[in-house]
Amino acid sequence: MKKVIRMINNLGCSYTDLGCYGEDNVDYPDIAFKVANVVIKGDSERGNLICSTGIDTNIAANKIRGIRVALYRYAFSALRARKLNNTNIPYLGAKVVEEKYFRI
Repeated sequence: MKKVIRMINNLGCSYTDLGCYGEDNVDYPDIAFKVANVVIKGDSERGNLICSTGIDTNIAANKIRGIRVALYRYAFSALRARKLNNTNIPYLGAKVVEEKYFRI
């Protein structure tokens, strides 16, 4: 997670972190709904979700009308999902993707 935040900062992108701040388990639907609602309300153009596997939070966020979450493992997948499917929340499984794969 810290590596992703560092990458976002290095790219000069602004963001609001709505997630957990430690290694303890959290109630992932709560975070997914927070991020999705920020996007739906128009407070942010897009969101981003990160969890260990890239599965659970994806399911929760996709239940919200108007949200299109795409799980990606490589930068190419994220770019294609955005371009072809107009996804508004890319989703990363942090424990299943090596850092070298999310460089563009």
